[in-house]
Amino acid sequence: MATSHLIKNGHNNIGLLLCNSLNSDKISEGYIRALYDSDILFDSNKVFRGQDILEAGKIGSHQLINMNVTAIVCENEKIACSLYQICSTYGVLIPKDISVICINTSGLSEMLSPRLDTVDLEIENIGKQAVRAMLSIVESKEAPNNIIREIDIRLKVGESVTSPFRKYNNNNKKIVVIGSMNMDININVDKMPTDGETLITNSIALLPGGKGANQAVGAGKLGGLVYAIGCIGNDNDGKTIYNSLVSNSVKADGVKFDSSLPTGKAYINIAKNGESAIVVYPGANDNLNIHQISKHKDLIIDAEFCLMSLEVSIKTIEFALNLCKKNKVKVMVKPSTMEKINDNFINDIDYFIPNEKEINRLVEGDLSVIQKANLLFEKGVKNVIVTLGSKGCYLKNKDYSLLFEAAPFEANDTTGAADAFISALAVFMCEGNDLITSIKFALYAAGISITRQGVQTSMPDRMTLEMYRSDILNTLKVTKV
Repeated sequence: MATSHLIKNGHNNIGLLLCNSLNSDKISEGYIRALYDSDILFDSNKVFRGQDILEAGKIGSHQLINMNVTAIVCENEKIACSLYQICSTYGVLIPKDISVICINTSGLSEMLSPRLDTVDLEIENIGKQAVRAMLSIVESKEAPNNIIREIDIRLKVGESVTSPFRKYNNNNKKIVVIGSMNMDININVDKMPTDGETLITNSIALLPGGKGANQAVGAGKLGGLVYAIGCIGNDNDGKTIYNSLVSNSVKADGVKFDSSLPTGKAYINIAKNGESAIVVYPGANDNLNIHQISKHKDLIIDAEFCLMSLEVSIKTIEFALNLCKKNKVKVMVKPSTMEKINDNFINDIDYFIPNEKEINRLVEGDLSVIQKANLLFEKGVKNVIVTLGSKGCYLKNKDYSLLFEAAPFEANDTTGAADAFISALAVFMCEGNDLITSIKFALYAAGISITRQGVQTSMPDRMTLEMYRSDILNTLKVTKV
């Protein structure tokens, strides 16, 4: 019941503190079952079993807080009291930063502020029923057929549990992501292969990816209220991607398991300098169609932003764009596989976010990147943001022509930088930040991501990004063009 209460409030990154008592195994079983029933992947690292209450309360609390869980189930109120003390010492706010609930209480928790959410096993009532059962056996002098009694378990709602989305996104503005979901096969090489060249790799990694899944995870890790719409195969790769989504606070209501095609694949060559080249097999992504978008239109019509990547059917994208336009949902588009400008929907895009190679492919000729971005703006795109790698990005709209410098990070793997940028941009704009400020945070999110291998694994969480807030707001240079 305790874990289910947290899940109902939007948590899926939940820790458990146990003290090795007679009840610990049963509580652990209930925790795992609640996760399983909600399709949340169980991670044994998020369960701390101390030798006693002191170890569980102090060492366990430290460990789970450092793992950035959004909620903790405590076996008893003494552990909860220790957790409250640790949170107070380190400036972690309950429930804003972390939600807490405990099982078994004798009234000690009444002194805690904020008031603790508890699952009351009513020990006194259990004792009374046990005594009555024993007296009944003694008085009847016969062996009973059944002495099992049902005990009422009550949830007492206090003030220590809230939605993790409210931490940064109090207005609950929604982000919907429509796009590809792949299993990435990362191949590390010394350099990019040329025509006819065979290279040997000593490192291959399989990780969940695809621009739709990546942007959804990126937004979820930053505290956004994000829903994903996509199509994955009914196979192990699809289940891995699905678990990655829900484990990173993404609501996967719009994700379909397709039995006719396998999960899409992306084969990514990553050179030592961090540059990457990608070959994509669409697989189940090809079945992300108009019917699926229409089926989940309720997710879209009240959203603040809809993020789209063009690795799925253009007809699907056009239908989704039209739905967004009718409902005044702002659209961000990453033209990853777009070969030419589609005049049918260019005017419906609010934020068009190509990288340097993509804008040079879309707008031919000897014009500079800035001139090409200006040309797209003149064609009707409201905001053109060209990501420029180590050179930062360029913004063109009716108010600004600005160059932003890049965040000061050394590249290890640039594969996920654009997705980190777009997801951060959407989250910070949903929170009411202006476009300039949001781009600054997006650049730092992208910068942090390139220091790590993989895409979803490289996306920064909110706590990490907030560490750079002062640098983001005060030192990142912006130049008028």
